[in-house]
Amino acid sequence: TGSGVSTNDVATSDLPAKKKNGAPCSSNVVTGDHPARQANRAPWAAYYEEVGVPLPRVPGGRSVVYPPPVHWGKQIESELAVKWGGASFPPVKERKDLQEQLATPHEFIPVHAVYDDTSTTKKGPPGGEFHDLTFESRFDSGNLARSVRTGKYEYNLVLRPDVGTGNCQWYYFQVGNMKAGVTYRFNIVNFYKERSLYQQGLRPLMWSEKDVAATGIGWHRVGEKVCYFENGTRRRSGANHYTLSFELVFPHEDDCCFLAMCFPYTFSQLHKDMNTLCAEHPEMVKRTLLCTTLAGNNCDMLTITSPAPQHVIDERKILVFSGRVHPGESNASWIVKGIIQFIVGDTALAKALRENFVFLIVPMLNPDGVVNGNYRTGLAGVDLNRKWKAPKKDLHPSVYYMKEMMERQRDERKIILFVDLHGHSVKRNIFIYGCDAKFWSAAANHESRDEPPNLSSRLFPAQLANAAQAFSFNDCRFHVKRRKENTGRVVAWRQFTNNSYTLEASFGGADAEHAPAETHFSIADYEKLGHGLCTTILAVLSGDEKAQAEMELTLMKQVEAFVLPDDDSDGEEGDEGAKGGFSSDDDSDDDTVATIVLPPKVDKDKGKAKSKAKNTSPSRKKPEAKKATQEEAPPPPVEREARQRETPSRDALRADPSPAKGDDRCNCPSCQVYEEFIAMGRGVLTPTDAASGRKPRGEDEDEDEGRGG
Repeated sequence: TGSGVSTNDVATSDLPAKKKNGAPCSSNVVTGDHPARQANRAPWAAYYEEVGVPLPRVPGGRSVVYPPPVHWGKQIESELAVKWGGASFPPVKERKDLQEQLATPHEFIPVHAVYDDTSTTKKGPPGGEFHDLTFESRFDSGNLARSVRTGKYEYNLVLRPDVGTGNCQWYYFQVGNMKAGVTYRFNIVNFYKERSLYQQGLRPLMWSEKDVAATGIGWHRVGEKVCYFENGTRRRSGANHYTLSFELVFPHEDDCCFLAMCFPYTFSQLHKDMNTLCAEHPEMVKRTLLCTTLAGNNCDMLTITSPAPQHVIDERKILVFSGRVHPGESNASWIVKGIIQFIVGDTALAKALRENFVFLIVPMLNPDGVVNGNYRTGLAGVDLNRKWKAPKKDLHPSVYYMKEMMERQRDERKIILFVDLHGHSVKRNIFIYGCDAKFWSAAANHESRDEPPNLSSRLFPAQLANAAQAFSFNDCRFHVKRRKENTGRVVAWRQFTNNSYTLEASFGGADAEHAPAETHFSIADYEKLGHGLCTTILAVLSGDEKAQAEMELTLMKQVEAFVLPDDDSDGEEGDEGAKGGFSSDDDSDDDTVATIVLPPKVDKDKGKAKSKAKNTSPSRKKPEAKKATQEEAPPPPVEREARQRETPSRDALRADPSPAKGDDRCNCPSCQVYEEFIAMGRGVLTPTDAASGRKPRGEDEDEDEGRGG
């Protein structure tokens, strides 16, 4: 895969560069005598080396051309109580007819693209002749693919979907060249989920360079008339896309602003934080390389415990944490950061934790997905949290080596807790998915495991509800469905520990029954949850047998008082994305991930199938083969003519962009751009596959495992 970083004319000065002569913020042009150009290195390599952070690696089809914006490392939020707005409906726009547009030519702005993340050149003055907004996302975790201006102050935005799939939920991009006091409308047109917290009042996040300089306020909630709705453009899976639409007034002229789904926590910031952590606490923190990813990014593991002779450390029990297996769930990284902050602190509780346990933390299990701005997958185009049962060393290295590490710890010591940290985009509050003892199977569970007592898996979340105000025990579920057998939670429960959980933190906030009530979560709220996890560990899993027995007795009474649903349907009608109901998941917010987009089968395969059928004796042919042969037969002439009459012509499609009944095609610009980027993402791993002899995705995938991918 290589670094994939281009050496085109892009920014290379210290960051962040102010806007100069109207140029895009945070950019100056690399001149021919620049040291980076002379040394034949990628742009910004010197900057990354200076701060001790590895240069993020991306696929060959895209380049990281900007260094980390200034707000990485300055995650400030002073407004900690942003209330929920009410649910909103799709906007009703007053459109001018053609005659009115011609009568006022000074207000008429033709529809035109203003940003494309595959373009490396800019023509004309910044913002163009119509004073367009400028956009940028070619940085760590950015994922804006294209921006199209559709009105005087309105822009349609197309996100770059996950590699190999149509998944779109995370967004993170830069905006510049704006006018102050003007109401802009942004429409992100290719989301894929039917339900979203935006329907309940969630608002986007913005970071303003001038706001930080003037007030110190960093990330804060913005947007009015926020709505989320089905837009009619067709996905290749057959379902429609969804649009997030909101209005925004920028407070400053020519500011440098960033918009994001959740508080960004990037690969570069993680490495910067780990460098600082290891420098400040070298005696208790050890950083090791778990593996390198498909793109060559490092996947690191932190080991935290108090210094002691090796035989003493060997007696300590193991606690394992992982985050960002789904790269777009950035709130998981802030929870991890809260856990680490508490463990290395000076409190008596922190000292007790370090002296009794060894913490093994993999903060970012999917670095490639984080760097490339994916929401759910990595560069292999699959959901890594569906590959725990049988991960492949070459395609899923981070899961493969983490599972191998846990197997080694199980054989040498004892793992007493595994927590996989995630974000949730459909429900509010913070809650847990666990595994009840009634789903125990001696055949499926590892021979070293003892069958747990009934309801024992509910004790840890019950105590966490006492320690963290935002945690909701009522939203917890402890069902183990067959389709979840490949997830980290279930595999760890069957092979490593009775206490195996997926912790889900809402991208939004708490409901009226939890704190902060009816309010968006802040970075501080996520970090406080990490602190609550640490105090819960000491209360429930301490080595004092008498204290632990008393605690378990108290918690068991609390657990028995709660009557939870008998499955993981989240208490709503329907499941797995059923119409009108929440879709539950133990690793994200649903299992109904967009269908993998595969290239059509070539005629060669069809010819082989026909040849095989021809050479097979009729008595030995399978019924399925006969059925397939019948389906492949062309329709009779009368039926074919009827189909042609029902299919609209190309001219009709141009006049009416709405998809025809039964037709997956859509002729609108947004859908065309979306399909174009889907096609680009499909071939990302082609050179690597050819070199390693891998089969293309889809040839040997297990269908049960592939639901989440």
